[in-house]
Amino acid sequence: MEKLKAEKPDLILLDVMMPGMSGWDVLREIKGSEELKSIPVVMLTSIDPSEEVILSKEFEELTDYIIKPCASESLLTKVKNVFAPLQITRRDRAVARA
Repeated sequence: MEKLKAEKPDLILLDVMMPGMSGWDVLREIKGSEELKSIPVVMLTSIDPSEEVILSKEFEELTDYIIKPCASESLLTKVKNVFAPLQITRRDRAVARA
């Protein structure tokens, strides 16, 4: 978590299955942090997280998810979809300044 706070990435790709701490636990910490909660999170999982009723609150906090295995094109499309609204906002600001 300290590395995330220090680097403040534009996007977090997070796997559900990680050594020592589950991706869901990491997501809870990210969304509970004032410094990190606005960073989009895309979860990689081998099952459809929308089917995990017990995790419904955490599922709602995901920006998106990818079911593994996935093609690299699918991953790239998800990442592009996360950044598309940000690029539109930046373009609108640039036009407004002109």
